[in-house]
Amino acid sequence: VKETSGLLFLNGKIITHNDSGDNANLYEIDSLSGNLERTISISNATNVDWEDISENDTHIFIADIGNNNGNRTDLKIYKISKPDYLNNTSVSAEIISFSYEDQTDFSSQPNSSNFDAEGIVVYRNNLLIFTKNWADFKTNVYKIPTTAGNYTAVKISSADVEGLITGATYNLEDDSFFLCGYNTSLIPFLIYMSENRM
Repeated sequence: VKETSGLLFLNGKIITHNDSGDNANLYEIDSLSGNLERTISISNATNVDWEDISENDTHIFIADIGNNNGNRTDLKIYKISKPDYLNNTSVSAEIISFSYEDQTDFSSQPNSSNFDAEGIVVYRNNLLIFTKNWADFKTNVYKIPTTAGNYTAVKISSADVEGLITGATYNLEDDSFFLCGYNTSLIPFLIYMSENRM
């Protein structure tokens, strides 16, 4: 795993994937020894720019949403059945495709658009996407369903995080979010959002 991007802890194992330039693989790592135990390929997927991984009770979601130039029209999230994942080394994914409701310009704008994203969470039967805004250093939150299909991602919130969000996690136990990222001086930060966040 040369450029680990998303992380998930499942059944005592760490699941990760490479950012881009790899086959469509998930890597299962023993959390104590650090040894690679399994490689699971997603037969109908391509790793264009995988940025994050999340889960609910029944599925794993892989976010192919990296968009450094702001010009992608093939943003998608791969949805994998947990029983399939646990019992096989090759699985097929359902596909959730989307575009942002407020994006009208798809010209290439390297590291300067607000339609890059690196964080997703499953929240109340929806997927929330947290953008990595190169232009204004905010994060916009978009919502799409967790079911396979082609959607327009609806913008539901925005926060002035004064940096670039590179990951997101939702904690069901206390209904909170953690966001990680870095500022313009490349200093990493964590943001905790409690139930009174909105």
